[in-house]
Amino acid sequence: MREHYEAFGSICAAAIANRDSIVHSVNEVDNDGEISMTIRHGADHVVIAAPTSTEYFSVIVERRHQNLDQFDESRLPHIEDAEDAVRGYDKFFNFDGTARLLTYESGQVELFDGVAVHEPIYPYEDDFSLKEYRKVVNDVVIRSRDIFDYLKDNLDIEMDGDGTSADESPERLGSFH
Repeated sequence: MREHYEAFGSICAAAIANRDSIVHSVNEVDNDGEISMTIRHGADHVVIAAPTSTEYFSVIVERRHQNLDQFDESRLPHIEDAEDAVRGYDKFFNFDGTARLLTYESGQVELFDGVAVHEPIYPYEDDFSLKEYRKVVNDVVIRSRDIFDYLKDNLDIEMDGDGTSADESPERLGSFH
């Protein structure tokens, strides 16, 4: 368990050294020791989380249309349309992480609401550094924005804003550990 807290401390130190702000942190001792924190990286919220049973942490950015000021569910396409649009998009698949489409339920219909991008980071390793932290966090932030914008453009979704907000509740983001 001590290694887990030391790894979390390495992440916190890298975030502070990178001039990111720690917005919120959670230590769920009853839930297998899961630790998570939400950082502000520029204008973006990034969640970094891990249970004690993993050898890595997940860096997570979630972008949703419902987080936009001008949200209008009638402008959201069906989730199947988003699945079709993303099939040939390399940035969705070709990286050391996972991207998934997020849904918004309107009655019994699932609409495309946004994307969540998860990428592992390895603070347990002796060579973990600020450079690795920057690389992974920047990749997740940029990749999530690129995928979100690609789908917004390809599906002709017109809403003001960029859906930049990550949810501060890692349990709502789903498990990618």
